[in-house]
Amino acid sequence: MKFSITAALLLLPATILAVPAAESSTEQCQVIKAISCKVINISAGTTANCRTGPGTDYPVAKKVDAGSKHAFSCYKKGECVNGNCTWDQLHYDGGSCFLSGSLTDSSCSIAALGPC
Repeated sequence: MKFSITAALLLLPATILAVPAAESSTEQCQVIKAISCKVINISAGTTANCRTGPGTDYPVAKKVDAGSKHAFSCYKKGECVNGNCTWDQLHYDGGSCFLSGSLTDSSCSIAALGPC
């Protein structure tokens, strides 16, 4: 009997290591490719509406200043504004929104961003 208790104590660390770790209940962070683009085509001292979706019928989520730079990750096609039918997804603390592609500089081209 003494042998089996000793063997069990020796094997205990091996059985603990063999048990898979519990999966984490926290969400994994998604890595976002971001490109810094400047807000253009609006008067200095004014703001542009960044919306919850790709069109002017969507609610305003954030206002962005003329000439400011922001992180953009992708684009969606939507309502055309001044001949531009893309809406660039802007990321900010607390969320994201869409700004008409007519209001971002050439750094936010379709090729640079890619579709959402």
